[in-house]
Amino acid sequence: MDKIHKTFENYFKTLYSAPGPVNVTAIEDYLAALDLPSLGLIQNKTLSAPITQKELDTVIGQLKSNKSPGSDGFPNEWYKTFRKELSPVLLESLNWTLSRAEIPPSWREAVISVLPKEGKNVEYCESYRPISILNVDYKIFTSIISRRMEYYLLDLIHEDQTGFIKGRQTHDSIRRTLHILDQTKKQGLNAALISLDAEKAFDRVNWTFLYKVLERLGFNNQFIRCLRSLYDEPRARVKINGHLTNSFQLHRGTRQGCCLSPSLFAIFIEPLAQAIREDNGIKGISFANTEHKIALFADDVITYLQNPDITLPKVMSALTEFGQLSGYSLNITKTQVLAINYSPSKFIRKNYGLKWDAKKLKYLGVFVSQDLDELLSLNFDNLTENIQKDLSAWSRLLLDFTARMEIVRMNLLPRFLYLFMSLPIRISSAQFHTWDRLISRFIWSGTRPRIKFKILQINRDQGGLGLPNLREYYYASQMRFMVCWCSPEMETGWKQIELRQGGAQPQTRLGGKIVTDKNGNGIVEGTLLIWKEVVDRYRLADVTGLLMWPSCNSDFRPGELDSSFLGWKDRGLVALCQFVEGNTFKTFEQLKRDYNLENRDLFKYFQVRHFYNTKIKKGVPPEGSAVVNIFTKAYTHLPCKIVSKLYKGLQKLNGNNTLNIKSKWERELGVIITEDDWLSMCVTQQTSTSSKRWKEFGWKCLIRYFITPQITSRHRGEEQQCWRQCGHQNANHSHVFWSCPKLATYWDEICQTTGIILGYVIPKDPRIFLLGLMSEKVFQKEDQYLFKVLSIASKKAITRSWLKKLPPQLNHWRDVVEEIHSMEKLTYLLRMKGHSYNKRWSKWLTYKSKEA
Repeated sequence: MDKIHKTFENYFKTLYSAPGPVNVTAIEDYLAALDLPSLGLIQNKTLSAPITQKELDTVIGQLKSNKSPGSDGFPNEWYKTFRKELSPVLLESLNWTLSRAEIPPSWREAVISVLPKEGKNVEYCESYRPISILNVDYKIFTSIISRRMEYYLLDLIHEDQTGFIKGRQTHDSIRRTLHILDQTKKQGLNAALISLDAEKAFDRVNWTFLYKVLERLGFNNQFIRCLRSLYDEPRARVKINGHLTNSFQLHRGTRQGCCLSPSLFAIFIEPLAQAIREDNGIKGISFANTEHKIALFADDVITYLQNPDITLPKVMSALTEFGQLSGYSLNITKTQVLAINYSPSKFIRKNYGLKWDAKKLKYLGVFVSQDLDELLSLNFDNLTENIQKDLSAWSRLLLDFTARMEIVRMNLLPRFLYLFMSLPIRISSAQFHTWDRLISRFIWSGTRPRIKFKILQINRDQGGLGLPNLREYYYASQMRFMVCWCSPEMETGWKQIELRQGGAQPQTRLGGKIVTDKNGNGIVEGTLLIWKEVVDRYRLADVTGLLMWPSCNSDFRPGELDSSFLGWKDRGLVALCQFVEGNTFKTFEQLKRDYNLENRDLFKYFQVRHFYNTKIKKGVPPEGSAVVNIFTKAYTHLPCKIVSKLYKGLQKLNGNNTLNIKSKWERELGVIITEDDWLSMCVTQQTSTSSKRWKEFGWKCLIRYFITPQITSRHRGEEQQCWRQCGHQNANHSHVFWSCPKLATYWDEICQTTGIILGYVIPKDPRIFLLGLMSEKVFQKEDQYLFKVLSIASKKAITRSWLKKLPPQLNHWRDVVEEIHSMEKLTYLLRMKGHSYNKRWSKWLTYKSKEA
C-alpha cells in the first residue's frame, strides 16, 4: 500500500512540478501581436466590487447536499443550516480576500481524489482523472467570482469556444462540424478535420502565461492579484483507498473541481484559437460568407483545414509556439484525423505521425464521417447494442420497480438525449418501438406488464411515474434548434450557416404550410421535416400561424406584393406573434412604441390585423399552445431549459392520461371524483413520505397495480372468489381494498383511531382513506402529512394480508405506521430538520404515549 501511495505521490508531484524558465517578454510579444478583445473600466469595476449579501445567499442556497467536504470537514449542509449565523463573518472574510488578495491558509490545501478514466488501464497513474476536493468556503468564493466573469466571457471568448460559456453547448460545435463536413463534400474540397488531443491540458497550465492573458484581455490589477492569491503556493495530497499521501506543492495547472477552472482555461486557450484564426496561411473551409478554421469545447480542439499539405505544417507550428509559452502539449498518438478527398504527401506522413486512414472520427462523444447518412448507424446502432448489454446485466440484479425506473431516467435517458440533441437525423417509429420494448422488458423483469407503458410515461402529478418518452425527447431536442432560429440573441456558428444558406430563412417557414426544398441544405431541410412531423402528429397547424412572417409567407398576399414589409425586419418586427399580446392584437400605438414604426406604416398594420383576425385568431386558443408559446417567447428572450419545456409541452398535447382509471374507481365505489380531485389524489401519492418506496406503493394502490381475483379470472378464464371467503365472485380493486365485508371492522377502527389522533372526525369516505383526497374542508393543513402516512399504512396492512383469509388488524396498521415513522425520523434528523419532524409527528407521538 505504501508503494502505491508513493507512486501516485511522485506522479502528481511531477505532473504539477514547476515548468522550465519562463520568457515573460516572449509571452507579452506573442499576445500583443494578436487581435484580442479587452474589458473596460465599467466591467472591471463590477468584477472587483465588494461581494454582496445577495450574491452570497444565492451561492449558499444552491450548494448541493451530500457532497464531500474539503480538508476542514465542514460540508455544504453546515453552511446552509447556519447561513444566518455565518453570513456576516463569511461575507467580511470573502471581501477581505477580494480586496487584499490574501487567502486563508486552509484554502491552499486540497485533497485529490482520483477517478479511473473509461477504457484505460487502471494500473497506470495517468489513467486516473484528478479531482480536487476543496473547502466549501473556497468554492463559495470562486463560485461568486466565476458568476461575475461569465457575463463578460461571451464578449472575450470567440463563439468558436463552446465549453463552459453561458448559453453555449457541445451540440453547437457538433452541428457546425456536420455543416462543414456536408459543405466540404458538396464542394469537392481536399480537406482534413483534425481533432487535437491535449496531454493533461488542465494540469499543464502555466500560471505566468495565464496571468499575462488576463492582463492582455483587460482585467485590472486588483482582480488579477485576487486570482493569483488562489494559486499562491497551493498544496495537495492524493487520496488512495481511503488514505492520504504526503502533502506536496503545486506549481502549475488549474484545479479540476474549482469553480473558476473552466473559465480560466477558456481564457488560457483563447490566444491559440485566435492565432490560428488570424494566420492567413492557414486556410479553413469557406462557405456562407464565413471561413471556418477551428472549434473548441474547453480542451477539445478540432481544426478544419483545406489543402492540408500546406496548412497542416502551419497549424503544427502555431501549436508548438503556443506550447512553448503556455505549457500546452499535443498528444499525437491520440489525435484523430478525418481526411476528405485527400491523401497526405510523404512529407506530411513522415513528419507528423498521424493516422490518415480513419473512415470516422469521434468528436465530443459523437461519431462523424464524410457521409452524413451514416450518422444514424454510426451512433445509434452502437448505443442500442450497449444498452442491450447493460440492461441484460442489470436484469440479473435484485432491483425493485422504482430502482429500475431510476436507472432508465438517470442512465439511459442522458445517453439517448445527448445524441438526440447532437445529431440532426430522422429516426423511424420502428426504432422507437424497439427501444420502448427493451425498456419495458427491463422494468417488468421480463414478466407481463401490469400497467400500460404510456401511463408510466405520464407526469407524476397526473398519475404516471415520469418514465421518459424517448420519441418526445427526440422531438424536443430537434425543436431546440428551431427555437434558436427564432431568437435574435442566440448567436452561434451553426445558426449563421443555416440563416445564410440561401433562399428563405428557416424560421420564416415554421408558420403556415410547411414546404421543404430537396435541393436545400440537408440539415435544415431535415429539421423542417421533423417540424412538419410534430405539427401533424400533435395537430398544431392552426396555432403555428402565429409563427409566420407576414413579409415572407404566400398566404399573406400584401407581403408578396409590397416589399416595404421587409423593412420591418430591421426594426425587429418580423413574426405575427410579435403583433399579438395574449389573444389580442396590439394597437398601432403599442407597435410604434415597441418597434419604432412610422405613421406611414398604419395601412400595412391594418392589413396584418385583418389577416390575423380572419385567418389566424380562430385557430389559436386563448392560452396559446405550450409548444408554440416557447417559439413566440424566443422572439423576445431565449428561454432557459428549452428541451425540458418543449418536452413538457408535448406531454400536454399527446392525449395520454389516467382518467380511465378514475372512471373505474368511480364505477366500482359508486362515487363522483372530479378531475381536479383526481389530480390532487395523484399528487398525494408522490408527497406521502420522504421514501420512494412508500411513494411507489401509494401510486400502485391508486393506479390499480395489484392482481385481484377479477384480473385472475380474466387470465384463467374461470371465476375466482375473494380469498377472504366473503362469498364475492371476481372481486375487483375496490372490493379487496375497501368494500369487502370482512374489512368493515378494520376500516371502522382505522377511521375512529385516525380521528382520535388528529383530534377531529374524519368521514369514512373511500375517496379520502383509499384514494388520498386531501380536502381543506376536512383536514387542517398541518395534519395532511401525518394523514398521508396513516392512510398509506392502512393500505399496506391490507397488502401484507394478501391472499390470507383473515383481514388485517389495527395493530398491524400501527406496526406499519411505526415502521414509516422510524425511517422518517432518521431522514429528518439527517437533513437537520428536527423542528419539522416534531411538528409533523407530534400527534402520533402523543397517541403512542397514551396507548403505551
